[in-house]
Amino acid sequence: MLLGEDNCIEACFGPSLPEAYNKAFIGLEIGPNVGSCGTAMYRRETVVVTDISSDPLWESSRATALQYGLTACWSTPIMTPQGNVLGSFAVYRKEVASPSPRQLELVSGAVYLAGIAIERHRAEARIQYMAHHDHLTGLPNRTFLMEQVEKAIKRAGTDDSRIALLMVDLDRFKDVNDSLGHHTGDLLLQEVAERLSSAVRSGDIVARLGGDEFVLALPELKDTQAPSSVAQKVLDQLSEPFHTHNQAFQLGASIGISVYPEDGHTAQELLRTADTAMYAAKKEGRGHYQYFTHALNQAAHERMALLSQLQQAIRNSEFLLHYQPLYCLRTGELRGAEALLRWQHPQRGLLYPGQFLYLLEEHGLMVEVGSRVLEAACLQAGEWQKAGLPPIRLAVNVAADQLYRGDLMALVQQCLRHTGLEPGRLMLEFTETVLLKHSDAIISSMRGLKKMGVRLALDDFGTGYSSLSYLHRFPVDQLKIDQSFIQGLEKGGGTLPIVQSIVQLAETLGLQAVAEGLETETQQKVMTDLGCPLGQGFYLGYPVSAEEFTALLQTVPTQGTYMTE
Repeated sequence: MLLGEDNCIEACFGPSLPEAYNKAFIGLEIGPNVGSCGTAMYRRETVVVTDISSDPLWESSRATALQYGLTACWSTPIMTPQGNVLGSFAVYRKEVASPSPRQLELVSGAVYLAGIAIERHRAEARIQYMAHHDHLTGLPNRTFLMEQVEKAIKRAGTDDSRIALLMVDLDRFKDVNDSLGHHTGDLLLQEVAERLSSAVRSGDIVARLGGDEFVLALPELKDTQAPSSVAQKVLDQLSEPFHTHNQAFQLGASIGISVYPEDGHTAQELLRTADTAMYAAKKEGRGHYQYFTHALNQAAHERMALLSQLQQAIRNSEFLLHYQPLYCLRTGELRGAEALLRWQHPQRGLLYPGQFLYLLEEHGLMVEVGSRVLEAACLQAGEWQKAGLPPIRLAVNVAADQLYRGDLMALVQQCLRHTGLEPGRLMLEFTETVLLKHSDAIISSMRGLKKMGVRLALDDFGTGYSSLSYLHRFPVDQLKIDQSFIQGLEKGGGTLPIVQSIVQLAETLGLQAVAEGLETETQQKVMTDLGCPLGQGFYLGYPVSAEEFTALLQTVPTQGTYMTE
């Protein structure tokens, strides 16, 4: 008999015993009166029962043994050198009998050899399991997935069925993982694994490739709509909030779908085309699923080419900044500017962040590029300062990675020292993602920046993890109302109460409110009437080159200050 980890008998092997008898003991928990074997494993010593019909150890199983003519049983536990019980080795007799010393000696040798064999088998099984499964979630890994998909492809060739692969990539997981740490990230991944497993059939495969990428393999499909149904079910499952550390998180996912045989004839081809479709789903705005098409295949090649060109652009300093003016809504005075990244592509001309920023984020390039943006912005603002132009405040966007992985304080100090820029002329903008991590290091860094005289703005306010506790703990100066709320002011007025609340909240906390993305006269008027002090957008002024913005500054009166507190 073999003992399971739950102290229950998990298997019985007795070639000379009836199969029904062997099965009768599976699942029984060992104890002081569970026949010869159960008792021997419980006591960790040899148990000899010469007469099953009268021995109290067999009270619960006596009828089963006697039914098959078994009268005596001698059992010895099989143990590891560390004292752990693996199982038991038993000798049955059909007559009342006691073992001789020679018989006990033979049993002892058999027990020793059985222990070696069992340990080796279990070690091999563990190695095999580890080689084919993800240690964090317990799901199959890439190796196991590919093996099973290849087998499914062979079966599909005989029964004319289809196979679908769904590549699932979590949205916003990187933000949570970076801000709250890998332990929280691991807990979320484990819950994701459970939700995905509940969304598929028993014969389907859910695998984790690594990071926040999962794959669902749906073999033997007859229904062509099944992949869509499963994909939508997964999106619904993953859109539900995740709860950990008394916080709720919205993740969501993007899913790419490939189907055999249309999108590939091998497991590797299907995985590649599903991955291509997944990236297309992400570009749709996340929270979508996308089937592979041959047009996407061309797009994937273009994306890889763009990444290579982007890496070269970093080496060749092909990035530049444009500057969008910030105005006082009440007086129309120029109060500042926001530095916006552009890429001067050698062949394609001027590219905007939406065309390449996602690649910087996906491939961990934001810290390097963000540092160069900050340096260039401070250098330009320092030149305006030296030229005696009006003292506007320049806002620079800072990625979460710069705060988590880069030494932002040291970089800012270096930039200010090198350019001579007054700290009060610099505003650093963060999204609400960075506020997720309530670590002393983050708070200390932000307070250090404030102590230097640098101002801090919370960008895209209202779209992420907005919380009064965040605003209370973090020393921000400005709330930038996300442009989606501003645009909603002319769509039935649905966002008006939200915008009004944000403006009032900022005023109550002594912060400046900034309306982002003002594109019409109506939007500007509404925000002015609400008492929002500052605004920017295409209606007020487009982003322009450094030379054009310099010319704009030269038209502004030099009296007074344009850096509102």
